[in-house]
Order: sequence, then C-alpha cells, then structure tokens
Amino acid sequence: METSVRPGATAIGPDGGWGWMVALAAATADGIVGTYSFVMSPLYIDLQREFNTSAEKAAWVFSITNFIAYVFAFLGTSVSIRIGARMTVMAFSCLPLIGLFSSYFATSIHYLYISAGVVTGIGFAGSLSPTHVTNAKYFPTRYALANGITHIGPAVALFILPPITQMCVNLYGWRGTFVVESAIVFHLCVCGALLRPLKHVQVPEATEDNIQVDREHSNPITNDADEQLSNKRTFKSIIVCCGDNNIQLPFLFPVFVISVLFMSMTYSGVMVHLQSRASVAQVGSMQRTSFLISISGICSFFGRFGSSILVYYKILSSLCVFSLGLFTIGVICVVPQLAETYAGFAAFSAIFGLASGAVMTMMLLCPYDLCGSEQASLTFPMVLCSVGLGSLLGPPFAGWIFDSWQNYNYVYYTLGSCSFVGSFILVPGIILHYWARKED
Repeated sequence: METSVRPGATAIGPDGGWGWMVALAAATADGIVGTYSFVMSPLYIDLQREFNTSAEKAAWVFSITNFIAYVFAFLGTSVSIRIGARMTVMAFSCLPLIGLFSSYFATSIHYLYISAGVVTGIGFAGSLSPTHVTNAKYFPTRYALANGITHIGPAVALFILPPITQMCVNLYGWRGTFVVESAIVFHLCVCGALLRPLKHVQVPEATEDNIQVDREHSNPITNDADEQLSNKRTFKSIIVCCGDNNIQLPFLFPVFVISVLFMSMTYSGVMVHLQSRASVAQVGSMQRTSFLISISGICSFFGRFGSSILVYYKILSSLCVFSLGLFTIGVICVVPQLAETYAGFAAFSAIFGLASGAVMTMMLLCPYDLCGSEQASLTFPMVLCSVGLGSLLGPPFAGWIFDSWQNYNYVYYTLGSCSFVGSFILVPGIILHYWARKED
C-alpha cells in the first residue's frame, strides 16, 4: 500500500540503488508484454488448421491483445496514480492468467478474440505503463542507460521463448501451450512487487518574502531574455490540454508518434509472419524455423545495448538512431534474396534484430529526450497508443495481403515501404529540431 504524502513533499529518484531492481522489473514486464504476439507466433498455423480460418483472421487474435495493451496503457497510469504502481501491476497481472488459461477451452476463433485478446490485453495495459513510468522516475539523469538495460528483457525473451513455445506445441498442442503461457505471464505479479514507492523529501514552501528577495537579486535583463526564450519555445511547440492544465510539448513529438505507428506496423507484421514465411518457403521444419525468431532476439540484444551506448556518450541522438534503424529495416524487407534459403532467413533475422533492437530502445527514449521525465505520464501512453494501433493493423494487414496473392514477398515489400515512410517523415523534423535548438 502506498504511503501518504505530506504537502510540499516531492519524490527524488536515486539514479541507482533499488532503481536497478525496478529496471529489472521493467525489463521483465517489457519482455513478457512486448514479445507476447511474437512468442506465440508458432500457434498461427495450428489455429488456422483447427478453426479452418485465414491467416488474416488468425492474426487478429494476438493483434487485439497488443492493441488493447498499448492503446489503453493510460488505464494503468490512471489507476497507479490512485493506488500506486505496485498494487496496480499486481492486480492487473491476474487478468492475463485468467484469459490465457481459459483459452484452453476455446471452441472458435472468436472465443480467442475475447480470452487471449481482450482479457489478456486489459491485463497487459494495466501492467506495462506503470513499470516504465516508475523506471523513469527512479533514473532522472541516467535514464538512457537504465532504458537500455530495461530493453534487454525483450531480447532475452525473443531468444528463449519461441523455441520453447514451439516445443510446447509439439508436446501439448496449442491448447496446452496457452496454459504454459498463462504461467509465464503471471510473473508480471512479481514485477509489480518490485516497484517500491519512492521516498518523498520535504521541500520548503515558497513564501512571499523569498520571492521578493529573489526578485531583488535577479537580473532584469536575464529575466527579459528568459521570457523571450519561453515565448519562442511556445511558438515552436504544441499545447496539449490535460484536465485543467495546459502541457507544452515540442512540435516534433506528434511527427514522432506518427513515425512510431509505421514502425509498429512493420515490426509486428514482420515478426508475426516470419516463421510462417519460412515455412511456406520450405527452408526447414517448424522447430528449426522457430530459431529464426531467437536469432532476431539475440541480435536485438546487441542492437538495444549498442544504441544506448551511442546515445549515452552523445555520438548520435536518439532520433537519429531511431530514423536510421527504420531505414535499415525497410532496406532488408525489400531484398527478396534474403528469403530463399535458411541462411538467407538467418541473415535477415540477424540484421532485423540489430535494427529493430535499436528502434525499440529509442522508441521510449525519444519522448524522454524531447519532453523530459516530468511529462512521462503523458508522453509514454501516447507513444504506446501509437504502438498499439500499429500492432493491431500490421499483422492482419500482412495476412490479408498473403491471402490475396499467396506470396510473402509482396507482404514484406509493403511492410518495408511502411518502414521507409516512418523513417523519412522524421528527417525534416530532425533538421528543424536542431535548427530550433541552435537558435535557442
């Protein structure tokens, strides 16, 4: 239970200490929620056969989960404000357990839309955002490094879980696999227990005498310059109404959110259909092709950690890394030679893992750099909403293209084009952003 906060008290992140345990919790939660639909991709073919349905309709099962998990991420933030992040995550973690376990009794694909889609998605929505917001509060100055460590979780999950999922499908069938997955996702409850509330420090209240002293000792020229600078920044920003408050966000932030939408469509579409594409190309057995996702996962680790180092030492900005990563993904998606042999698929998975690892890490770091940690409760849910919408549209759209032309090359050409769009729309914004900072 959260402790009561005295008036005038504020929470100060330690930039370490228990913060590393919070980063571990965020890494685990991100690994469970962020890779859920990709870890469960071995079930797509079985679900199509079991319910005699198309690739598009089967893809909706886990796309609904991601959509609800990300778009309704504000739900977890809103509840955590009232009862605390720890209790919020622990309570919502029960829903994925119930949803996935009940999927064992599914009699139709529409049943799975509710159990593995809606119920599980609501549980994920209440668990993901509070962990990231708490992690940002624990690391006010070293968040770039903490964010890189946090995003090792999805890389580890992608490396370990897909072969295990395929093995469970071979041993217990798709119904038994849902039961095993329900036990795995219930580790979100442990993640919630690690979210210890920050200690609050009493801050002296500002009095009229203090304010008068500050005014007497302040430089009027400096004050005028600061006011002009503030007006200039307001002109180059957007104003977001949030309740009774007006929150100022940089003009580049909405462009970034749109870019994230295209990124999410590409990333989810590629990962969900990667094993199916390899199976259609007949480059190996289902167990063997499941390791393609593992290759992407282990390379994602290097992409995530390497991109964090680049940003931490200010070699490249987070926006530049994000844009370059999207461009790389677009290039490899339109090279058909990477889809002819198992070695080609492995090379594709490795390059895709490196690029997507960097992109996914920068996805949550860019809002921090653009808007600051004080706006995390607003910007993180907005970015996650964009991710959710892309995750909802990407896999079914890719499945529809395959159902129409029976050729996965066309699917990946389209997804690569989406990645190019997401990369190119950021370039003018990045240039204008740096010009604005230079003028300031």
